[in-house]
Amino acid sequence: MPQAADGVRGTGSPAKAVGGAEVVLTMLLDGEALLDALRQAAGALPPGALFLQMSTVGTNGLAPLARFADEHRLRFVDPPYWAPR
Repeated sequence: MPQAADGVRGTGSPAKAVGGAEVVLTMLLDGEALLDALRQAAGALPPGALFLQMSTVGTNGLAPLARFADEHRLRFVDPPYWAPR
């Protein structure tokens, strides 16, 4: 992994990726892929972790993610899209 020199490490599962994290930043293809990864990681997500959702999920994809975050006591943030003009 080329980023290893910068401290980036790969993991074998979503659960290993989030275990003990205070901040979870996601950037996946769509809401379905993100929800699938979150379900795989559910047992390792620490309550109170900040969940920064950066995937392109659309307005229909937000409600299931917000419910998941609430059920797992995560602090959910879906930053608005902003682009300079």
